[in-house]
Amino acid sequence: LKTQTEFSDVAGIKHLTEEQREKLISKYDTENVITGGKGLVQQISKWIAVAMSLFHIIAALFGRIPALQYRAIHLAFVLCLCFLCYPAQRKGERMVKPVDWLFAGLGIISSGYIAIEYSKIVFRAGTPTQLDVIMFCILTIVMLIAVRRSVGWSLIIIPVIFVAYAFFGRYMPGLLMHKGISLMRMTSHMFL
Repeated sequence: LKTQTEFSDVAGIKHLTEEQREKLISKYDTENVITGGKGLVQQISKWIAVAMSLFHIIAALFGRIPALQYRAIHLAFVLCLCFLCYPAQRKGERMVKPVDWLFAGLGIISSGYIAIEYSKIVFRAGTPTQLDVIMFCILTIVMLIAVRRSVGWSLIIIPVIFVAYAFFGRYMPGLLMHKGISLMRMTSHMFL
């Protein structure tokens, strides 16, 4: 269906007011979870999305940004938009709350850390510092929360199982047993 009017004609709801249509659509459309915010938040989200688009265009045309830096900047944009556009709850009031700003900020800081500290990270050759481990833990939690908001619980279960298996593999029986992975090694492999 190309327009809202065609949808209204097909669904037989053209006699409803615009507000009634929106309520009906939001009630039954399970994909309609993006809040987008109102007023200032909507403008901020729009300009973040424009900046993200410009970054990708400029990086593709002119820049030779190292892959780790490029991915970190992309992730900072995505996490910020995710927390400003997707509500904490799928039902009820869809407003951007202070906790959303906190998670957006943590996403920017933890992924921006990689972009800013890139040369030091390369110089250390994957040997994580204490700050690297802290940023890895923050980014992992923020990413899991972002995935839960945008996709749902089903996609969180899979990585949590694999991370738990990586850490607790030494306690598994038989063929599933392995020596386990330390937090430092996980940080080096997954974050740096």
